[in-house]
Amino acid sequence: TTVDKDAFAGLHNLQVLLMHHNNITDLDDSTFRDLGKLKVLKIVDNPVAKTLKKSSPVFDPIRKYCYQLDIKRDSGDELEDLWENTKTYLTDDWFEGPVKKQKKKGQGKAKKEL
Repeated sequence: TTVDKDAFAGLHNLQVLLMHHNNITDLDDSTFRDLGKLKVLKIVDNPVAKTLKKSSPVFDPIRKYCYQLDIKRDSGDELEDLWENTKTYLTDDWFEGPVKKQKKKGQGKAKKEL
């Protein structure tokens, strides 16, 4: 299966695209050109995934905001979990994605006893 290069044309506000398990064999480098706000793209378990890397040019248009790009393996549903926890699942509000938790200074290090 080949995804038409215009399949997602005009979908500027799309944030999640699940394309896994679809027998996709080819993607044009311009396929995701209008998806600059995309947060999650899952393309796992497609023949095309064997030749793709996160650095592939096809992902250039989504690179700025897409924080979950699953090509070789499924990393879970972090965005869906965030939406459910914050009750924003059905909102049209734009956001840049979940804030990553930062380790507190000294966290994860063994404490020295005097």
